[in-house]
Amino acid sequence: MKVRCAVFLLLFAASVISSTKMQNVFGRMPLCIMISIVLFSLAHMALVYRFFSFKENDADKTCTRGREFHYKFDLVNDSVLFFTHVKAAFFNGCGQTQRDMAVRPHGKQSVEFNYSFKHIGKYKIGFLNARIYGPLDIFFIPYRNYRHEVLVLPRIESIDRFININENDGEQPMYRMLPQNSKPGELDAVRRYVPGDSLRRIHWKLTAHTGRYMSRACENPSSPEVSIFADLYRPCFTGETALSVFDAVVESALAAANCAVGQGCRAHIIFEKDKLAVTYDIDDYAELQKAAGNLALCGYYAADRVESLVDGCERTQGGFSNFVICTPNLDYDLACYITGLKGLGKNPMFFYIAPEGADSPSGRKITEYISNTGIDINKITV
Repeated sequence: MKVRCAVFLLLFAASVISSTKMQNVFGRMPLCIMISIVLFSLAHMALVYRFFSFKENDADKTCTRGREFHYKFDLVNDSVLFFTHVKAAFFNGCGQTQRDMAVRPHGKQSVEFNYSFKHIGKYKIGFLNARIYGPLDIFFIPYRNYRHEVLVLPRIESIDRFININENDGEQPMYRMLPQNSKPGELDAVRRYVPGDSLRRIHWKLTAHTGRYMSRACENPSSPEVSIFADLYRPCFTGETALSVFDAVVESALAAANCAVGQGCRAHIIFEKDKLAVTYDIDDYAELQKAAGNLALCGYYAADRVESLVDGCERTQGGFSNFVICTPNLDYDLACYITGLKGLGKNPMFFYIAPEGADSPSGRKITEYISNTGIDINKITV
């Protein structure tokens, strides 16, 4: 396009020089032709702009993290004009793709994109900087931008199965049933979170470990309810790590709730939003999906986590009898409070979610301190 513009400018300059040097019809003719081309191009673009449109084809508003999202729309030219050429940058919230498209008179061209969102949250997709060009692709008129919002929901993992981690990390994993009464050490391979594991494998192992704990918790008929605290505070993480930690916290909490519901128990998911404790009481899968949608809309919150945790648990009948904490922030305030609770169940569980290399002497001391009190603590490296 730059070469085409440069050639046009040279020809226009030559026609102006010709009209000044030759004071006759032949001298003015090149300039008249060039001016006619400019006027025709502008009129052409104005008419195309009037009759041109982007039409979306009932795109979904939500999709699940890691699954493919299909987005389709039509470029429609309702005019009788040829040479309708459009350039636009299509974006998916993470990157952009440049596309050149030509649409015939009274025709349309379908454009399709498949996106796969890596993290939970709200994204905007659509097109930016759309330009409608004239016949020579020299002049253009900008077209309005369009954005379509997509809410990427967390995955709700299955409960009664877990990945055999001795298998290769493939698209079709091999599953086996999770034993209800496993012996000590039998699931050490699943409990061992290896630094550098992909998030997909971490979530499978996490689900297995959650299923084992929840099976024990739900076997007690006197305590058919489970309280699950999702700690969304992540002050030490940035960029991709912060997003991965958020995914792990939310999906581990939902895995625990899914397990409780699947075994006939009631689950209470507690999290913080707008500096207040929010509690979702979950009795069936529909309520679990509603909680997943609300968790996906949450971001970074940094109020008093212990206060939100206690406030949420006091609202539920489950209380602290069956208790799961999913947190990326293992500190003494939280550890001392939980270990000093009265009426704490026999099998409370911590999911400590941390980036690779974030372990420290103080963190190891806290982990050891909690483990010595009999609380089941599990570190997940992301």
